[in-house]
Amino acid sequence: VHVWKTIIVNTPKALKEMMSTHVMSMVESLSCPASERRSNAGRALGDLVRKLGERVLPEVIPILRKGLQDPDSNLRQGVCFGLSELMDAASKQQLIDYTDDLIPTVRDALCDEDDEVRSAAGAAFMTLYKAVGNSLIEQIVPTLLKRLEESDDALDGLRQLCSNEAVVEYLVPNLVKPPMKEQKARAIQVLAEVCDDRATEYIEALLPPLLPGMADEELCESCTLAAESIVNVVDDEDGLEILMAEVVKALTYGSKNIKASGARVAGIMFTVHAGSMKHERKASLYQTLIGLADDEDDEVLKVGRTTFAVLLSLQSH
Repeated sequence: VHVWKTIIVNTPKALKEMMSTHVMSMVESLSCPASERRSNAGRALGDLVRKLGERVLPEVIPILRKGLQDPDSNLRQGVCFGLSELMDAASKQQLIDYTDDLIPTVRDALCDEDDEVRSAAGAAFMTLYKAVGNSLIEQIVPTLLKRLEESDDALDGLRQLCSNEAVVEYLVPNLVKPPMKEQKARAIQVLAEVCDDRATEYIEALLPPLLPGMADEELCESCTLAAESIVNVVDDEDGLEILMAEVVKALTYGSKNIKASGARVAGIMFTVHAGSMKHERKASLYQTLIGLADDEDDEVLKVGRTTFAVLLSLQSH
C-alpha cells in the first residue's frame, strides 16, 4: 500500500484509467479456447461486479459495448460471455438500473455477423431475462423482426431466443399477422425447428397463414419449407389430429389456392407420418382428396391427383 501511494497520487483516477485495459484483458480471456482461463476470467469479472457494483458498472458496461465493434469475432464473443458474467453477478436492481445500456448491447450482439457471437448473445439474453422479464422481449424481438428483411443474421438471432416460451408466445401472433412475407415464413420455419414437439401447440395458428403463400410464386418455396417443418415436428396422435383437421378444413372449405396448398401439405404429412397414421385417418384423407375430383379448378385437380398418387404409392410399400 505504501509503495502504491508513493507512486500513485490519485488512486480513483488511476483505477479508472486502468479499468478499460483490465476489463478487455478479461474479455480476451473469456474468448480463449482454454476452459481454465475462461473460468478464471469469468470469476474475476463476477467478483469485480459483486464487490464494487455501482462503482464499476458505469465503467465496465460501456467498455463491453465498445468491444462489440471490434473486428475480431472471438473478442466479440468474449464480450457476450462477459455480459453474461456481469449480469449474473449484478443484483436485479442494478440490472434494471442499467437496462438502457444493456438491452441495446444484447440486441446488437444478436444480429452480429458471426454465429458464435449470436449464440453467446442468446445466453446473455436469457440471463438478462431472469431479471427484466417480458419487457426485455418487447424491447428486443420487434427490432429483430424488422431486421429480418435486411439480414439473415437477425433470423439466427431469433433462433437463439426460441427456447424461451415467452418469446415464442410473442412471436407467433406477430409472424402470422398479414401480409405473409418470405422473412416471416423463414422465421416460422426456424421457430418450428427450435420448438420441436412444442410447435404442435401452435399448428392451428402457424399453418393456415402459410397456405396462401404456398400458392404464390414468390412465396411458394419459403412457405412450403415452413409447412414441412411444422409437419416434421409433429410426433404424437394429438398433433396428427390437429394437423389432419387443418388439412381437411383447407381441402373442404378453402379457396382454390388454399385447396391446392392443402393437398400439398397432405402429401407432405403422409410422406412423413404414413407409418404412424391410423387407418381411419388415412381413409379420411383419401376420401377428402377424392372429393377434389369434382373441383372446377385445373390446378386443384392437378395437385389433388398428384398427391393422391403419392399416397397410393406410399401405401403400397
